[in-house]
Amino acid sequence: MKWVVKEPKRSLKHDIYEKLSGRLSLNAVRKALDSGLCSVNGKQERYGSRRLHPGDEIKFVQKEETKPTLFDPKRTLFEDDYLLIWNKPRGVICNDPAFLESTPSLLLVHRLDRDTSGCLIFAKSEDVRVKMVDLFAKFEVKKRYLAEVWGRVKKDEGTIQTRYGISHKEGTAKRYCTRGKQMAKTQYEVVERKKESTVVHLYPITGRTHQLRVHMESIGHPILGDILYGRREKDSQIPLRLKAEQISFSHPITGESILTSVTPW
Repeated sequence: MKWVVKEPKRSLKHDIYEKLSGRLSLNAVRKALDSGLCSVNGKQERYGSRRLHPGDEIKFVQKEETKPTLFDPKRTLFEDDYLLIWNKPRGVICNDPAFLESTPSLLLVHRLDRDTSGCLIFAKSEDVRVKMVDLFAKFEVKKRYLAEVWGRVKKDEGTIQTRYGISHKEGTAKRYCTRGKQMAKTQYEVVERKKESTVVHLYPITGRTHQLRVHMESIGHPILGDILYGRREKDSQIPLRLKAEQISFSHPITGESILTSVTPW
C-alpha cells in the first residue's frame, strides 16, 4: 500500500499502525520495518522512530503477523545459579514485551541492538543484576565485537575517542561524534583485509548507544549492512555485520573469571 503524508506525524511506526487501523500490532509493524518492508520517499526505512512531514511518500508491504522470536534455551552459552549468557540472534529486540515474557525467571543485564547478534547476559535475581550493572558501570566487563566494515582499513590497530551526541536529522534519532558532554572510546584491530572490506575486532571502552557503528562511520569505514549510519545502496540487502563475539568479567558472586564467546560468522 502507498500513501502521502498530509500532516506532520510523530513517528513512522505510528502512522503505519493508524493506516492499517490496528490490523497489525505496533510490535508487528516494528518487525515489518526491520524486515525492509517499508520505504520513505523511495528509500528503504527500518527505523520506526523516524518523524514524518507533509509530502513524504510511504510504501508499505503488509504481510501476516508472525510469532515473535522467543527465548531459546538451546542458545545458552554459560549458566550457573546466578547468571545466564545467551547467544542472541539478529532481529531480537531486547525490550520486546513478548521476548521478556518468554524469560520470566531471567533479568536482562544489558542490551544489544536488534540487528547485533552475540553474547547477552541475564541475571537470575535482582541482587545479581544490580551487581552486574555495577560491573558495567565501572567498565569491568570486557567486550570484543567482530565486525566487517566497508573499505580497507589502513592501520593495523587504533583508538577512536570522541565526544558523543544525538540528533533527530530527517526525523530519525541518530548519534554523532560532536561536542556533546558524553565521551566515547573504542579500540580496534584488523583481523583480515578483503578486496572491498575489512574484518576487525572492536573493543568498546565506553558503552554508548550505537557507539561502534558511529565510530566506524566517523573514520570512513561504516559497518556492512548498517542502513542508519552507512546508508549505502548495498546495505539494505546485507544483514548488519556486527557480532558481540566475546565477553569476560569476574563473577560478582563467586569471583570466578568468566570468558564466553560465540563462533564467528
